[in-house]
Amino acid sequence: MSAHFNISFLKKLPISTKLSISYLLIGIVTLLTVSSILYYIFKKTIIEKTTNQLIAVNVIKKKSIEDFLLGVVRDIRDDEFELNNFPVQIIGGLHILDENYSINSNDSLYNSSMLSVYEDIVFMDSVGNIIKYAHSDKSKYLADTAIKDLFHKFKENHAATGNELFFSDITNQYGVKHPQLLCVFKLKRAAVWGIYFINHAYINDIIEIRSGMGATGESYLVGNDLYMRSESRFYEDTLPSKIKVNTAATQHAFSGKTLAEGSIINDYRDVPVISVQSKIDIPGMDWALISEIDVSEAMASVNVIRNYMIGIAVLVSLVLMVVTLVLVKQIVDPINNLTRLIDTISLGKFNQSFQKQNFSGDEIGRFEDAILNLQQHIAVTASFADEIGKGNLSADYRAVSPDDTLGNALLKMRVDLIESKIKEKLLTKQKTSALIEGQEKERERLARELHDGLGQMLTAIRLRIGLLKEDQQNKKDIQLIIDDTIAELRRISNNVMPAVLIDFGLAAGLKTLVEYSIKLYHIPIVLTYDSYAFEKKPKNVFDINVSLYRIAQEAINNAIKYANTSEIRISLVEKADSIEMVISDNGIGFDLKNKVEGKGIGNMGERARLIDGNFTIKSGKTGTTVTITVPLYF
Repeated sequence: MSAHFNISFLKKLPISTKLSISYLLIGIVTLLTVSSILYYIFKKTIIEKTTNQLIAVNVIKKKSIEDFLLGVVRDIRDDEFELNNFPVQIIGGLHILDENYSINSNDSLYNSSMLSVYEDIVFMDSVGNIIKYAHSDKSKYLADTAIKDLFHKFKENHAATGNELFFSDITNQYGVKHPQLLCVFKLKRAAVWGIYFINHAYINDIIEIRSGMGATGESYLVGNDLYMRSESRFYEDTLPSKIKVNTAATQHAFSGKTLAEGSIINDYRDVPVISVQSKIDIPGMDWALISEIDVSEAMASVNVIRNYMIGIAVLVSLVLMVVTLVLVKQIVDPINNLTRLIDTISLGKFNQSFQKQNFSGDEIGRFEDAILNLQQHIAVTASFADEIGKGNLSADYRAVSPDDTLGNALLKMRVDLIESKIKEKLLTKQKTSALIEGQEKERERLARELHDGLGQMLTAIRLRIGLLKEDQQNKKDIQLIIDDTIAELRRISNNVMPAVLIDFGLAAGLKTLVEYSIKLYHIPIVLTYDSYAFEKKPKNVFDINVSLYRIAQEAINNAIKYANTSEIRISLVEKADSIEMVISDNGIGFDLKNKVEGKGIGNMGERARLIDGNFTIKSGKTGTTVTITVPLYF
């Protein structure tokens, strides 16, 4: 669910955000990786260097402690040699040095340079009786009972190991509050034991040398009971024997194992330190020498470098962010521009102007050029299609390439539309012509029937009535009625198909129409006719004559019915290749935009189209003008 949400969330992010995040992540990850590697290298180097330094310090101090203890051994050996060579007397079965229980004043035990090395010296006989305190009459550190108890332990050690000289650590025993190291020896020639209480200050002085240890570096001794045997520089007011050091360093040291060099552990303060350790190589001693330094101090220089690296990383990240935003803008702005363009094209708006955003020659720039070229080609194609839709089949257009499917399809469609329009026009013309021709022929037949049939019959009736011997007045009345009937029949016959138009042509037909209209409507109508001597008569002259006659007839009727005109003018001009007829009036006119096209105007236009004429109407407050121009040849 969470992964799906994250993916859905990422899908909703704009590409600019995705690119910015990607670039920043790549940059930051790279910086972090390089910084981490460098930090790790520096850290490892510093730890190795610090470890080597601690090892050197530890080795030097270990050697110094061992040299000091070996010096004690040598001094005691010298004393033993001298004591063994003094003449001895047997008193009460005891081997003694002299009868005063005194040691020769020339012996090194009384040498002032060595006396301070030992806090106390006790001599005992073979059964544990104290026979001499070298510095005083009584030990400053242990009760006699404690010394006698130690004597028995020393004898057991001697019996078990055969060692006549050995060290013994009695720290935290017999009430001893501070670390206490003893050196014990047995005279070979006399049953005398010597116990030397080593002054621990000498060992502390060696340990406290801080050369090369920095501000937090420390070396200290630890016994096998895990308590300190030297003073702590951090807990100066606490007895070393009360400070327990249960750390990985001491655990490894007393288990016979060794921590890897450069190991970082927590010391007895629970502070991370770099630690090295070694065992004091003196028989009978089980001490470990620990040398440590706080990680914080050792890594101080690395932390400074780390802080610098963090600062540099932040600065580089900011620079990278700025560069990323600039690069992303150069990539995304053209894409957004193209997206708007494509959205606009998808809405069918092909002629919107768009400015190029990317002027480089990279893939984005070429992609933008391709889309803009596509938009221009689509706009041209759409414009061409619009012109075709408007009926402008002569609009100029060229296909982009032989593979331009849409353009070639439009060109083919234009050809098909032109052919179809020609066929439709021809078919419509044929239909309309046939219809009108049929109407005209029917009118002609009806006019002829009226004239030749009904007219002749009425004439015959009139003649017959003239032969009747009836009342002359009645005869005259009947004859007048018949004359009126014959006149009305002639008028109807003339309206249906004027014989003069058929017999004498358009000029005579229009003249008859004008004369009849003037007589009928009592409005002045002026006719002008400019004829042209055609070399060859047009093939469709009858259709032209009939159509122009009917248009003039309709125009006169409309002007009289609707225009409230006081004068009508008809002008007919024959030219070499066309005939133009103009019919105008001085009536009130009408609004062409809001006109309701009646049947009369429609019939005029249809008749003009039938003979391929151009029909126009202009109307205003000063009157209306109808113009028809008919081509004679095609």
